[in-house]
Amino acid sequence: MTSKVHHLGEGWQPHVDEIDGKLIYSIPVESSFVSISYEFEITKEDLFLLKESSEKYKLLFDSLHSEIQDTFGPSLPSEQVRKYTQTEFEIVKRKILYGSKS
Repeated sequence: MTSKVHHLGEGWQPHVDEIDGKLIYSIPVESSFVSISYEFEITKEDLFLLKESSEKYKLLFDSLHSEIQDTFGPSLPSEQVRKYTQTEFEIVKRKILYGSKS
């Protein structure tokens, strides 16, 4: 049986749940008539920073939403649609939460 604990976010906001011991940052992204939810693993320190700073929480959402939307928008031919990766997420997350350039 899956164990799930909610930590942050409500409704259509990005949210963090702990699922079977892993912290998962989930973000809904819409582009025209397409709606997709993406999930990325985060650390306890990441969660702490997201809870402590509503500015960082909002900036991470805004930054990710724009980048992810560009991977599948309705103007892209189907052969160009791609999955946004954990590695790409980590780069944006480090910039926003930790001020790191890489």
